[in-house]
This record gives sequence, structure tokens and C-alpha cells, in this order.
Amino acid sequence: MPAIRVVTRLQDLDDVNFSSVADKEFLQWDNATGKAVGTPGVVLTPDSSARNTLQPPDAAVVPLTLKGAASQSADLLQLLASGGSVLAKLDKDGKLTLPQNGLAVGTNDILVSGNRTGFGSSPTADKVQISGDLGLVGSYTRYINLRAGDTASNIHFGFPDLVTGAGAIHLFRYTNTSGVVGLYIYKGDNSVISNHGLLGNANSYLCKDGRFLGIGSATTPFQRLHLFYGHFRFEFVSTPGACTAALAGAGAGNLSAGAYTYKVTYVTAAGETTGGTTSNSVTVVDPGTNGQISLTGIPTSTIADVTARKLYRTTAGGSTYKLLATLNDNTTTTYTDNIADGSLGATVPTSNTTAGAIYAGTAKVVTLDYPTARLILNTDLSIDAGKNVVLDTATGTKFGTASTQKIGFLGATPAVQQTGGAATAGGTYGATEQSMLQKAYDCLRTFGFLS
Repeated sequence: MPAIRVVTRLQDLDDVNFSSVADKEFLQWDNATGKAVGTPGVVLTPDSSARNTLQPPDAAVVPLTLKGAASQSADLLQLLASGGSVLAKLDKDGKLTLPQNGLAVGTNDILVSGNRTGFGSSPTADKVQISGDLGLVGSYTRYINLRAGDTASNIHFGFPDLVTGAGAIHLFRYTNTSGVVGLYIYKGDNSVISNHGLLGNANSYLCKDGRFLGIGSATTPFQRLHLFYGHFRFEFVSTPGACTAALAGAGAGNLSAGAYTYKVTYVTAAGETTGGTTSNSVTVVDPGTNGQISLTGIPTSTIADVTARKLYRTTAGGSTYKLLATLNDNTTTTYTDNIADGSLGATVPTSNTTAGAIYAGTAKVVTLDYPTARLILNTDLSIDAGKNVVLDTATGTKFGTASTQKIGFLGATPAVQQTGGAATAGGTYGATEQSMLQKAYDCLRTFGFLS
């Protein structure tokens, strides 16, 4: 029997009911409502793949539209296995849920396995696994951000062994805002193939040979730290500026009547700066009515190593700065002073020790001092046998720069400069000379030259 083709619009017909040969309902149309009705609704059972094709007559026509009802709660689309289980679905909000055993694009170009995603191959251990190169392209700013989950986490880069010819393999490259390359970290170069290096410019290297590290040259280093053709330099944290002081107007306080000024220091893990710029002077006239001082504009540092500030203050009418309070942050800019003179602490440091120190194990051996540019020995100074202290022959060297500094020799208790006798007039030898000789003897004994 030849096929019969009817071309019409369902809306122009009365109620229509199409049935299969087995009288299985697959479409019911109610013209009054303009909707398909009945149970199970629409069931299509094509006998070939070609009959599954939806092809619009015009390129501007959408072949298939799935439109949810108002306040849609069920999925818009489900892909089912023969047994009825959901393989994939598009929910009411347009979220696509894929099967747990993976998404394959092409030949395993993208494959999801459990909570892991692989690009180029099936993922094994990592959350994201890339088999091949990762390229960031385009005119926009490009970053790769690696974030640790907590402060105890580490970020680890693992690279395979690299073998190169004439060129270096750049594992990291930094370019400044002027477009000039400022930093390479690479493995291998033309002259020292086995060394690792950091290239800042044509004359700056970090070279590693075994457990030795060299700075300034591609030459093989011969010590744990080998410095080529240069100097060590330690930077200090600059001292703070001044804070602003004013009567707090908060009623009675513990300060005494008199004038006060303040200084601030910066504190790092390495040490503390000297006192900064002196604040303006504030006078407390009647502590019973206005006996507190407000500090504002307390300096903060741009140096990340600064973790605290210390406030120092004079006593009433005094000139020596003593510890008032410690601010254990680098953000607070205000403080109200209600501390009595007798409760102040240590005096402000006279040495800036923020440049750090040299340790032998856990013992501090040398502290660097600024602005006096001194090395402060924190342990005994020993000189090998047969080695001497060689001094300048032009200006000379002082042992002790003030009479109040203490010094001792050969185990004697250090003492300040001793007082001598009056000068002897003439050539006589009397009581004055005897007194002077006694003082000389006492001095030699004091400093350990005589027992």
C-alpha cells in the first residue's frame, strides 16, 4: 500500500489521536487546549535512525526548544539507559550533570573520573591532570594562581629531568613593567651544563654545585656560600616618624604634672629600630582633671617584616625615653596614655638591630648595629695561637672610647678609668711621688697586669 502523506496543521483539526500498528498510543492532540494530552503523552518508537532527525526548513529556525513550565521543578532533559537509569541530565536551571565515569571529548581529550579531571588522558591521582602543554594566550592579563588551603600547606613544583642543547630551559620568567626581563630561573647553560642558575642580567648568577652555592659568577663554587666579586649588604628598617600627642580630655589620670614627649620604634623578628622622630610636647597641668594623653598618627611601616611597634615616653619634665606600651601589630594608629612615670619600662634602644644577626647553630654570635655601623659580638672573641692583633700606624686604635667604659685584663674584673695623682714639680722625690707610684701600682693591679 503506498504511503499517504497528509500536510496540515494540528490546530486546524478536531481532536486527533494517532496510534501505532499495535494500537500503542504515541500522540494525542486536544485542539481545544492546543496541547498534547494522554498517558504516556508522547512516545516515539522510530524503526530507523533516520527517523530521529529534526531539520528545520530555514537556517534561522531553532530545530528543538525545551521550555520549562512556570516554576519548573523537574529536569528539562534526561538521557536514560535501557533500564531507565539517568545517564546525564539538564536540570531546571540549565545545569548539566554528567555520568560519574567521565566525559570524553574526541579521543579522551577531556575525561572526568570521580572528582578528578584529565586533559589528554584519564586522571589518576591529581584533581586536574594535563598530559601536554598548558598555554595562556590572548591580549588580557594572564595569571596562574596557586593557593594553599592553610598556612601549613606547601606548593610543590615537580619537573622532569631536562636535557638541552645550546639554549637554556626557562622554568620561570619575570618581566617588569617596562617589558625588560628581570629574572630567569633555568637549568643548564652553555658554560656550566650541570649547574642550576638564576640570571638577573649578563653578570649576575646563582650557581649550585652539589651542596655549594655561588653568587655572582657561573664559576663552580667551592664553599657552602661562595661570593664572587662583590659584597654582603644588610638593610635596616628605617626609624619611624613622629606621632601626635594631645591632652585626652578624658578626666583624671595617672600622669604627673609636667611636660611629656614620645618616640616610636619598629619591631621585627630580627630586632628593633632606634627611637624615631620626637613628638610634639604636651604639658599636663592638673592630673586630677585632665591627666591622660591621647596619641594619634602613630606611624606604620610599609615593610612587611615589621610586626609590632613600641611607644616610649619621658617622665614628667624628663629627657630619657622609657617603654610605655607595645602595639603588637602594624596597623593601630591611636593610643591613650594613662601610665604613671614609675610604671615605665626599659629605655629606648640606641642601636638599630633590624638588619639581623649571624648565628652559630642557635647561638647569636654577631649583631649588626645601625646607625653606628658596629658589629656587636654576642660571644667571646678568640684568637688562634700565633695570631696577632695588628693595629693602624697612622691614626691608631682606642680600646675604650670614654673614661666610663669598663675594661679588664688577664681575668681581672672590668673597671672604669682610674684617677691619677698630681704632677710632680722639680726633681725631688717625696710624698707626692710616692702617692703617684702607689696609684700606678693600684691601676696595674686593677686592670690585671699585676696580681
